[in-house]
Amino acid sequence: MPAGTRRIEVSYRASGADARTVVDLGLRGPAGLRGWSGGSRSTIWVSALGATPGYLSGPVEPGPWAVLLGVPNIRAGRTDTVDVTVRFFTDDLPAGQAIAGRGPGWFVGDLHAHSGHSDGRVRSRRGAATGTPPYMVAEAARAAGLDFLALTDHNTASHWLDIDRLQPYYDDLLLLRGREVTTYRGHANTVGERTFHEFRLPAPDSSPAALLAPIAGGGAFVSINHPALPDGEACMGCGWNVTEPAVMRSVHGVEVVNGDTAEGLLAGWAFWARMLSAGHRLTAVGGSDEHTVDDDADRRLGRPATVVWAEALSESAIVDGLKRGRAYVRVRGPQGPTLDFHAEHDGVRVEMGEEAPAGGTLTLVATVGGAAGQTLQWIADGAVVAASAASAASLRLDQPATPGRWFSLVVRDASGPTLISSAIHIRR
Repeated sequence: MPAGTRRIEVSYRASGADARTVVDLGLRGPAGLRGWSGGSRSTIWVSALGATPGYLSGPVEPGPWAVLLGVPNIRAGRTDTVDVTVRFFTDDLPAGQAIAGRGPGWFVGDLHAHSGHSDGRVRSRRGAATGTPPYMVAEAARAAGLDFLALTDHNTASHWLDIDRLQPYYDDLLLLRGREVTTYRGHANTVGERTFHEFRLPAPDSSPAALLAPIAGGGAFVSINHPALPDGEACMGCGWNVTEPAVMRSVHGVEVVNGDTAEGLLAGWAFWARMLSAGHRLTAVGGSDEHTVDDDADRRLGRPATVVWAEALSESAIVDGLKRGRAYVRVRGPQGPTLDFHAEHDGVRVEMGEEAPAGGTLTLVATVGGAAGQTLQWIADGAVVAASAASAASLRLDQPATPGRWFSLVVRDASGPTLISSAIHIRR
């Protein structure tokens, strides 16, 4: 096996199915049997962080490995062939699965939820406090009408195996491998990691730059969580106070709304606005930070919800959509207002999250659905510059395309915001 191998994949193909020839498959590692799938699977994989059902996850140790073949049936006088392919990978996990037949389009989900693999808690069948089984979080997401759910337990990757095992059953709900990288300088969510990365700072006052860079470099979407929360005994390390360039280069988004909160706790939006004005192109996202899925009096999954344009309902496509910034937040849940927000510049359409050239006039165009009686606020560089009645008819606003400017939208009713958009940027 090549040096640096972290995942082994075995696939095989046998002739003679028409004559009832059956060939079974298994895998043995240096320490013994790693699994057996018989004739039920044509491809299997194992790594330290996961494995095909029927196989044991665990380190891919150096030493002799063997593909095991059994022949429970072959008719007398027949000769059949078996082709076996073994592949070696340097990441721990294969690409996440996709929900067939979905996309392209807008998909709604929750990017911040916890199970019993960290501090998610529910009542057991007999009423005792216990860790939340991951399937209960998936059930709550399905009941809320979500298209996708990121399970983001603190620092660990142990829940990724549950996600891989649950996904085939939840063939109408995309389960994303996520993690809340929880440091004493702030918390950051990741979506789409395929290799486990360090979360520990070398010292309490160290910068998290060295932690975030390999996560972002590995392709995951990285977002700052609840940046304006107080940092103290009530929520240790929750506030985010590290914005040096080395850190922000590895960040793709900011959680502008955390939980089912009142407007006074939307300070994450103010942090996001400051970062945009400082030149960082960051996607606005939201997450429920759900810890107790069986308690409707507490936070509820999907409040807020993040809506993402993606080419397909798959982990890679959702991650790509988030990185591109074509996303907005429904503050009060999955059934909130809908939005189409783009700009026009010299006859070219600029989508939310994209950058327009500087110079001339930029025309902002917004179409809002399901927001009767609400107000659309046009935001430029963090300040409200105009307001309109939210309408399914296209609303337009001209603005100077000055270098470095950015524009976004907030839809609100008498109780506060119901929708927050990501931004359109002018090249600096």
